Amino acid sequence: MSIVKIIERDSDFEPYIQNTQLVLAVFSATWCGPCKALEPIVEKIAQDYQGRVSVCKIDIDDCTQTTNKYSVRSVPTCLVFVNGQKSASLAGLTSRENIIRALGI
Repeated sequence: MSIVKIIERDSDFEPYIQNTQLVLAVFSATWCGPCKALEPIVEKIAQDYQGRVSVCKIDIDDCTQTTNKYSVRSVPTCLVFVNGQKSASLAGLTSRENIIRALGI
């Protein structure tokens, strides 16, 4: 079972990032090949850093308001939030090392 939280509605995203100290938010789409390639990397980060970082996935087709609010223009895009504030952004398929660096852990 995945420990990555699936955000299904725009209204669920803000409370999630506000109530969690460190969040990795992955914006993706079901039709996106690079997004599928990123999934195992994100899952492994969620497992390895469980309790230190919360990981969520947002489908850009389901959560268009959130996607627009954070100016996500391509997928996959990883955003890092610290205490509810965006602190880093990684656009495109990226490495585990880049994500860990962006998380600051």
